[in-house]
Amino acid sequence: MWKIRNTLSHKSTTFLNSKVFFRADGSNIKGLGHIVRCLSVIEMIKEQFNCLMIVNNTEEQVFQYISQTCQVIDIRVHSAQQENEALMNLLTQNDILVLDGYDFNEVYQQSVKKLVKKLVAIDDLADKKFEADVIFNHGDIKALPPYKIPLNAKVLSGFDYLIARPEFLNAVKKKRNVTVVDTVFICMGGADPFNITVKVLEAAIQCAFIKKIIVVTGSLYKNKNTLQHLISLSNEMYIEHIENASAAQIVNCIQQSQLAVSTASSVSLEICCVKAALLCGTVIDNQKCIHSLLVQNECCTSIGNWIHASVDEIKNKLEAMNDILLVNKIMGMQQHSIDGRSGERILQIFNELAA
Repeated sequence: MWKIRNTLSHKSTTFLNSKVFFRADGSNIKGLGHIVRCLSVIEMIKEQFNCLMIVNNTEEQVFQYISQTCQVIDIRVHSAQQENEALMNLLTQNDILVLDGYDFNEVYQQSVKKLVKKLVAIDDLADKKFEADVIFNHGDIKALPPYKIPLNAKVLSGFDYLIARPEFLNAVKKKRNVTVVDTVFICMGGADPFNITVKVLEAAIQCAFIKKIIVVTGSLYKNKNTLQHLISLSNEMYIEHIENASAAQIVNCIQQSQLAVSTASSVSLEICCVKAALLCGTVIDNQKCIHSLLVQNECCTSIGNWIHASVDEIKNKLEAMNDILLVNKIMGMQQHSIDGRSGERILQIFNELAA
């Protein structure tokens, strides 16, 4: 039995007969990265397209999260054959299908491409042969193996095709220049399965120059009790913990901060849009191309691998960033690198695909 929820209706669609389906999954183990990227693209194109998200056996929290933005369909299948049958009943030759996930191999792509007008992939690994007409990768693809794609397919990459929510792209227009460094923003993703948040918070608490810490965690974060215990022990430090923050809340938190700490994920790119001196690193291989993009463009200071970094190493990195000139230089490079028009470019690509 499929589970369907439609909480929003789009008042105007340019391509009424062309639906855009997004296929992605998220959980407290996998995190929400694929879901967040798809929802960000939906925000970019939803005024001209009817957008729907397809998930499989998703958690109720994830289902509710998606349904705030678009119609979501949980197909609830247990094999590739069952999924193909479900998609055959959903998709038509007028539709565009967007895939974001690592389980959609070449065979899967060949199967679903026959069902739709155009196939799009959002990727960050280049670890398989793709059948997509367009691939979006907003990282540095030079850090990856060459993409294996059909003859006329496009790979659109880098800051020009940055996938971020509208609140963050709008923030790009605002320039920043700071005169004091005393507040740090910490967000290690919606799930943070490696619990890097606590380690970073421990390091920040030990930095004498930091007067305020803002910590954001998502609904799938499983170490809330450990985090709250650490916060309760830090009576001399002002620590604000926000759960399930909206995009507007996150923008406000970053604007209050001069330093920011995150993984090399969508969160790091959102920080660069708002602008703060970013301490960034990776926890899994799929973050390497974003990490490379940020490092190459001097938009961050790198910690390397967050899992291997000790509390003392993180503390030393933060203390080295207690430098107004460095903070303003990093924010200046973020301003130089991101023009805030990636949503327009991505919408244009979908218009071309639907035409």
